[in-house]
Amino acid sequence: MTTGQLIVVDHAEGLLSAAAWFAAGAAVAARRPRLALGLLGAAVLVTLVRVATVAVLAGRGWWFVQEKVLLGVPMLGVTGAAAVVVAARRAPGVVAYFTAGYAAAAGLVVTLVAGYPLSWSTALIAS
Repeated sequence: MTTGQLIVVDHAEGLLSAAAWFAAGAAVAARRPRLALGLLGAAVLVTLVRVATVAVLAGRGWWFVQEKVLLGVPMLGVTGAAAVVVAARRAPGVVAYFTAGYAAAAGLVVTLVAGYPLSWSTALIAS
């Protein structure tokens, strides 16, 4: 797979990740626990696949992954892990799911709007 194709796949995964996290939050808000659990699993799976794609892109050059490695993936990792912990405790956790969705969306927006090089001001605005 070429680097350009990997970048397109990464962008698609970022969009799917944000959609899955937001959909899981909406399912929790609608009190649909089975649907929320399924969407949580999908969100975690897409997030892990995105991490793998970022790792492959890192092998192709730092300029392809700087904003993902320094901002997008860590921000999504922390908020996603918090959402999983909340789900494991069987708490409603609507805010945790939506926060993870925001983190996924913010990481994608930073990649598409600001890109390389990542600046402190961009990171502060996004977080």
